Amino acid sequence: MLHVIPAPTSIVDLMWQYIQTKKQEDLETFANYHRRLQRDLSGNSSCSDGGVGEESSMDVILTKEDLKMNKKKRKEFALSILALVDASLPLFLLYAEERDQFTKLMAQFAKEDDKQSDNDHQTPKRQPSHLYPAEYLLRLFVKIPYLLSEFDLKKNNPASILLADEKTQDFARFLSELIVFIQTRVDECFAGNYQALEVDD
Repeated sequence: MLHVIPAPTSIVDLMWQYIQTKKQEDLETFANYHRRLQRDLSGNSSCSDGGVGEESSMDVILTKEDLKMNKKKRKEFALSILALVDASLPLFLLYAEERDQFTKLMAQFAKEDDKQSDNDHQTPKRQPSHLYPAEYLLRLFVKIPYLLSEFDLKKNNPASILLADEKTQDFARFLSELIVFIQTRVDECFAGNYQALEVDD
């Protein structure tokens, strides 16, 4: 069995949903923190309605600058994950029986993209992350230790986020967030649209 490509919900779609959901959660955390702070300053320190102790100190977003920084870092994380998927999918995220499908699909989409770019010069070429479902994102997560041990991570390499010391903690936090996000949407992310594998006689 092969996945139906393009998938109804691609990896790009999933990452966009993740960013939007976490942005909304950050705004709610920010608002709850400042409501508590205002209540405490006015002398009403009740623990109900989002009182102290419901969120860890790591979850508290103190300022609008914190909100903006979280949004920026999460977007950088998502773009790095998409770049990793696009770079690694044809190399080692496909099973043997999926490689022929990939080659044919990418050739077909390249022709379609070329025709469209003749009419509209701003149309970007479709990447694997725009076509493949979340299962391939999970395959990438399993390969992250391999990426860390095998690749020469230069400045322009999409995997460089994994070894940049100042980004390691953020990467781990956002990866954990993303995994939990996927776990809460298993039915939506893994719809299981398959087609029969064609076998040559």
